[in-house]
Amino acid sequence: MTRLERKLIESGKLFLPHFEGRSRHLSYLTIRNRICAAGINSYTMTHPLANKFGHMGDNIHSELSAIVHLPRNINPSDCTLYNIRFAMDGSIKMSKPCKNCSKMIAAFNIRRCYFTNNEGAFERYF
Repeated sequence: MTRLERKLIESGKLFLPHFEGRSRHLSYLTIRNRICAAGINSYTMTHPLANKFGHMGDNIHSELSAIVHLPRNINPSDCTLYNIRFAMDGSIKMSKPCKNCSKMIAAFNIRRCYFTNNEGAFERYF
């Protein structure tokens, strides 16, 4: 595991008290080992892009939340996306993007995406 990946997991643990419900997905957009934006799942907030990409009930997935929080002067295609999912006990679980998020990631031309597996390691998605 790289130093950046360890940093993402450790900073992700700080978000744990802010999660709603059971799903604790967290996404980061980075450029050259620098975090540019972060996002978590939300079941109470909505966004027009959620409906456009087919998310149920317009709920915001962490990937969309990270993209929305990206500063306007940063092009998403320059970023690498990292997905992490925390179980209720704080362990790391599979966080592969869903079909709708995969379409959204491709629409924003994000060419590098990593997700955590059930062993707590990152795997390259594309």
